[in-house]
Amino acid sequence: MMSESTTAKRYGGDNAEERTERRRLALIDAALAVGAEESRKRLTVDRVCQRAKLSKRYFYESFTDIDALTEAVFEHVAGGVIDALSTGDADHSDVAEFVHTTTSAFVCYLTEDPRRARALFGELLMTEASNTVRTWAMQRIAAQVIARAREVHHIEPTDPLITTTAAMVIGGAGQAIIGWLDGNIPGSRDLLIDNLTRLVMITGHGAAVAARADAPALRSPRRPTTRTDGGMFEADPIDVARDRYLRRDLGKPDLFLAMSSVLRLHRRMTADLDQALRPLKLTTTSYMLLITVRFSDDEAMSLVELSRALIVHPATVTLLVDQLEKLGLIERRPSPRDRRATLATLTDTGRTELSRATDVLEGLSFGLPGTDPAGAYEIVEALRQVRVAAGDTPDK
Repeated sequence: MMSESTTAKRYGGDNAEERTERRRLALIDAALAVGAEESRKRLTVDRVCQRAKLSKRYFYESFTDIDALTEAVFEHVAGGVIDALSTGDADHSDVAEFVHTTTSAFVCYLTEDPRRARALFGELLMTEASNTVRTWAMQRIAAQVIARAREVHHIEPTDPLITTTAAMVIGGAGQAIIGWLDGNIPGSRDLLIDNLTRLVMITGHGAAVAARADAPALRSPRRPTTRTDGGMFEADPIDVARDRYLRRDLGKPDLFLAMSSVLRLHRRMTADLDQALRPLKLTTTSYMLLITVRFSDDEAMSLVELSRALIVHPATVTLLVDQLEKLGLIERRPSPRDRRATLATLTDTGRTELSRATDVLEGLSFGLPGTDPAGAYEIVEALRQVRVAAGDTPDK
């Protein structure tokens, strides 16, 4: 039976934190709406609260002033772009498919709500205070594009040419999207995606060739199927990193090496799991969404709850639920506790496919080959302290 203290903290099925987040997102959406439909000059606390149908006290619950709200808008949109760029499940060995999938995710996210594109690449919410955060947001997106280029072309991500190319590709694609939204570029969205894919392929390939020409060590990378380092290292790349870190007199390498080890394992693990799940039309992230819903008491979770549980942007959850719904694995239904909330629930087919996917991943030791139950326990406990310190779980 629910205690009185617990009942007092929940209204309409949401606790205080969830209600605060719902109001914060409503204010962000209102800012986009006011900027798009009226004028950036009307972006005031009063106007935004009026549009969001919230009192001013709820504005100051999340933001100190209108500039803080504008900053949150750009962070929200940029985070959605980055998550969209991270959801592509195309095989990296098929470069054309990989680039097309990534480009499609980028274009679809920005055009499904044109205000997103106009905020990042147009004049929407263009203020003096927003210029700095807009630049910062674009740099975050560029870093994600560079990371994806590194996966495809196996080039050094710090090469100035690659950084310049990423900025040019993002800016050019953004302006093309604005032109298409304004009707200045004819054709369907699919045609826009296809044309941008071709241009990204041409530009990316040319930049990679030039970068390798400038860096002899990268001209003929060896790529054994059992290696993920592009053949750049004869020894364990972590050992090489330790040696070079010390030789460059950068300080104590221990934490850097721990970070590098976790990141390398994560990339290899994700690639292996994605490949194993591909015949089931799933990715690692979509599998985790399915099993997270399965873990819930009534096999139903709101999209906000899923976003927090999976530590991904709300736009990513929406995209994943859309994909899983088309596959017949998830269905949406209104929350019986809150008419404004939408719940994602497993279908019978979803339970069956989740069971199949789990069997497949168990056969791969869930991406941890050579790890027995005792070793798995040690990994969990070793990472627990770091996760607690990082705020991933309460320290109990």
